[in-house]
Amino acid sequence: SSTLPTNNNSYFYPSVSSGFVVSDAFRSASIFNKGRVSFLKLRANWANVGSDEDPYQLAFTYTPLTQQTDIYTFNQQFPFNGASAFAATNVIPPANLRPQRQNSVEFGTETRFFNDRLGIDATYYQTRNYDQIVSIAVPQSSGFSARRLNVGQISNKGVEFQVTGVPIASAKPDGLRWDVGLNYNSNRNVVDKLAPGLSEFVVTSGDGFGIFVAARPGTTFNIQGVGFARDTITGEYLINPANGLRIQGGRKLFGNIFPDWTGGVTNTVSWKRVALSFLVDVRKGGVFLSQTTSQLRSSGLAAETANRDRFIQDGVIRNPDGSTRPNDVQVASVQQYWGNLDNSVSPENNIFDASFAKLREASLSFRLPERWVSKIGAASGVWSFEGRNLWLISSKVPHVDPEANVLGTGLIGEGIERNVLPSTRTFGLNLRLVF
Repeated sequence: SSTLPTNNNSYFYPSVSSGFVVSDAFRSASIFNKGRVSFLKLRANWANVGSDEDPYQLAFTYTPLTQQTDIYTFNQQFPFNGASAFAATNVIPPANLRPQRQNSVEFGTETRFFNDRLGIDATYYQTRNYDQIVSIAVPQSSGFSARRLNVGQISNKGVEFQVTGVPIASAKPDGLRWDVGLNYNSNRNVVDKLAPGLSEFVVTSGDGFGIFVAARPGTTFNIQGVGFARDTITGEYLINPANGLRIQGGRKLFGNIFPDWTGGVTNTVSWKRVALSFLVDVRKGGVFLSQTTSQLRSSGLAAETANRDRFIQDGVIRNPDGSTRPNDVQVASVQQYWGNLDNSVSPENNIFDASFAKLREASLSFRLPERWVSKIGAASGVWSFEGRNLWLISSKVPHVDPEANVLGTGLIGEGIERNVLPSTRTFGLNLRLVF
């Protein structure tokens, strides 16, 4: 690849994939020929994939400017008085860059039972991404804001299951039929190592208060920020005896942004020409930071701030001799209490369990009679009414969608929400014709 240094510009990416259909090889066995196991396949594959850098990243480059705006100039157009302008890169060009690689191995099985009435597809995988090419922040006193380098190694391993079943199936072509599909996915992500001299890699920032998603060797991607101080013996919050509010502590990890597992269930019930189907999605685990919730609470707009009576919050007060006693001091005011829980002090009160269950979509369809669609030359037709993002069945995140994030889909914004637009619920009519 011409985008890599000449001494590292070639890479080999082999792969091996294999499959064995056991049910075909041993069809005479009673377990197969009597339909108890309709189909059994074993599969395995291994691959090592390489990729290169974006073009023109190896050299110190200048980019022509047609307009420039900064603190002293506004929309300055170029050329200016016949002089052109160029902007220098703010990224230190990489030296001795290597291609980034991914090594993966996967084992799986596909099995169907009872004449295909029950099916199970199971997969175990491991992937190792190493020599990843990323930008690392550097002090701007250097004249640059970042440098590109091979940063380290990240591993993922997990399982995937998909179960399909037909609990009810009438012998009649248009009889009652019920199809069910279940899926389950669990992945463990670990940052194995970073580049020499790099103890932490910041993925994204949540706001201007030092809240960010970062990775350290031996851990995964965690939300980090300043927490509230706690008593080392009891684990209770330390309370300021002067105002009854929590005391700010040091920087801490608030939790993994990724779920422990995700899953879903799809149901389709059909009878004659009518079919009803719906999909429920579930996420379990992970944490979520909501800036919207923080601002609603600190400004007194959230429902939970309606009670303005002063109270004593849970916690302990440290006595002059080092011992502690249960908090006995009322908060100075409810307004100060909620202001103390704002992200500008600590995000700890606005970190939530990201688990949820959603009715993702549902549809009711009607298969049009052939004599209707044949009049327009169509072979078949289906009329359906569909809805998406219909019901947040369960969530531990107040006021916002637990799937919202600061920069849209993808790792760079996952786990942090900041003043995003509300999720939309959509409905639609769909006519599908096959000619």
